[in-house]
Amino acid sequence: MTCSAIITCAGSGTRAGFEKNKLLQLYQNATILEKTIRVFLSCDFISELIVTTSQKDYDEFFKITQNICKNIKLIIGGNTRTDSVYNGLKACSKQVVLIHDGARPFVTSEVIENCYNSVVKYGSGIACVPCKDTVATEQNGEIIKCERSNKYLVQTPQGFLLKDILKAYSQISQEDSFTDDSGVY
Repeated sequence: MTCSAIITCAGSGTRAGFEKNKLLQLYQNATILEKTIRVFLSCDFISELIVTTSQKDYDEFFKITQNICKNIKLIIGGNTRTDSVYNGLKACSKQVVLIHDGARPFVTSEVIENCYNSVVKYGSGIACVPCKDTVATEQNGEIIKCERSNKYLVQTPQGFLLKDILKAYSQISQEDSFTDDSGVY
């Protein structure tokens, strides 16, 4: 199955305490954006790469992406992550789409490939890691349960059949709030 990848990069970096988009920060002589893109370009099953950006960062992102690969589609994101992903989804043309937070440059090609293979086999795939910390459940100001077994931290990439995730995104309202695409799905 053909595969698109969307790398979401339209944030401002203010939550991280930066004065500009955190993907423009340098790490080992390259921007976080460059490192993230290169991992996805190393996966030969991905035939379309889309990067979402804010209007403010467009010119800088354009220079960076064009220096890496001329075929990267640069799409203006939205006011929220959900809006940005939806804009990216509407630009996809392949059967499978992998959605990844650009601020996660240490994802491996193996994790990306496993996510893609899960979509091909099951219709979706979500990168998760087992929870190493104990998770406390609170109710009315009191801790009622502490555990870590059977708990996973959801990460990206998250993959779906394009038609299914587009349908899910088309059914949510502007008032809905989601932290990731598996929640929308």
